[in-house]
Amino acid sequence: MRLDDGRFDDLRYHTERFNRSRRELFGCADEIDLAARIAVPDDCRAGLYKCRVVYERDIIGTEFVPYRMRTIHRLQLVREDTVDYTYKYDDKRALEALVARRGVCDDVIIVKRGCVTDASFCNLAFYDGARWITPDTPLLAGTRRARLLEAGRIVEGRIRPGDLGAYSTVAMINAMIDLGQLTIPIDGIVE
Repeated sequence: MRLDDGRFDDLRYHTERFNRSRRELFGCADEIDLAARIAVPDDCRAGLYKCRVVYERDIIGTEFVPYRMRTIHRLQLVREDTVDYTYKYDDKRALEALVARRGVCDDVIIVKRGCVTDASFCNLAFYDGARWITPDTPLLAGTRRARLLEAGRIVEGRIRPGDLGAYSTVAMINAMIDLGQLTIPIDGIVE
């Protein structure tokens, strides 16, 4: 979650997805109000922080880390049909193995079963000159992506590697990065 000057960025989306994950993964019927359960440390009330919540049936712990946006210039397409990241797992070894295949690039775009999905740490949106299209096959349907879809700022569509030439730009989006904050020209994607 994004914590900007002591305020969480749209905690409602995070709380809904957190409780949905608890229901689906652990069979929990109760709801946890993240706003009531997360205490922001005084030294995290100014600046931009990433708040990480570790949980099983209940919250195990929280971590606040100062956030600095990554610099991304080139993305390597990697194909992997077995990767599963439906939930934001604590164990990221599968994603780390894919990132290790990036070569000289800064990160990867994961292609699963012939469809573009996500980068290793972000959902994606591609600009076709008129609108932003996010793959309808994400590995993780992130909270920022959900908000952008709901607001009509992006739309879903099927994107295959062969379709990338129809776009001019790819935007990386996640809870910390809004649409347009981190963009790469489409020729920055390496096959």
